[in-house]
Amino acid sequence: SWLVPGQLLYIATDEMNRTWFEPLTKHYQARFLDDYTELVGLSDLDPNYVGMIDQVVASRSKVFVGTYFSSFSAFIGRMRAYHGLSGKKMYYSHPDYW
Repeated sequence: SWLVPGQLLYIATDEMNRTWFEPLTKHYQARFLDDYTELVGLSDLDPNYVGMIDQVVASRSKVFVGTYFSSFSAFIGRMRAYHGLSGKKMYYSHPDYW
């Protein structure tokens, strides 16, 4: 299986309500960009950069799950290809494209 209970799961999202992710946080070590604010000094970060940083982080993941028809997810897929990562490790939220 490509997703094992207890595994670290980085979530790139603009959803502000973290309770929305509780079904995932019950089974995985969910992390968000703002979890690293102090560690890497993001407190003064221009909010316009948040999505770009999320894309860079997600582009280097072992496995990527994105949203079908999302330009955000599509760009992550393109960046993964630039890094030489397999498209076979990419999944989309639409079951017809798994």
